[in-house]
Amino acid sequence: MRFILNGEEKVFNGDIDLTLLDYLRTVEGVPVTRVGCTGNGRCGACTVQVDDRAVLSCKVTMEKVADACVSTTDEQGQRIQDVFSLSLRKMGTVECSYCVPETVLKARMFLEKNSRPTFEQTIRAIERHLCHCIGNNGVARSLIAAAQILRDEEEAV
Repeated sequence: MRFILNGEEKVFNGDIDLTLLDYLRTVEGVPVTRVGCTGNGRCGACTVQVDDRAVLSCKVTMEKVADACVSTTDEQGQRIQDVFSLSLRKMGTVECSYCVPETVLKARMFLEKNSRPTFEQTIRAIERHLCHCIGNNGVARSLIAAAQILRDEEEAV
């Protein structure tokens, strides 16, 4: 089967029941896709984009990505990661970075559709997000700050 991973065509001839998470980590060596809840789909740390949806890669088999476009935060480039990191610092928050891959991916998808989000819209967009360090209110405030940085084309340093 064929699919696109971070803009590059891939051919997979292995076990179609292999999870996308296991494929990304063991075959492609994508360490940014995290394992947080041992595959029960509760933490979101393994979130990737398949076509136009954010999905839990621990719950998706390789069979389901045939002919699909899969994006990880690696495809997002360093800019969005830097912007999110800067927005966290600007908000005075600290983070362990465990949930950052999911947050960066969802943030990019969310901010592409809404560059001036309200706090309520942002909370709804991340309602399934699980962050123990700063909590969803902190993540939401940081996303709003990230939107401002991106709109103003501020340098993320």
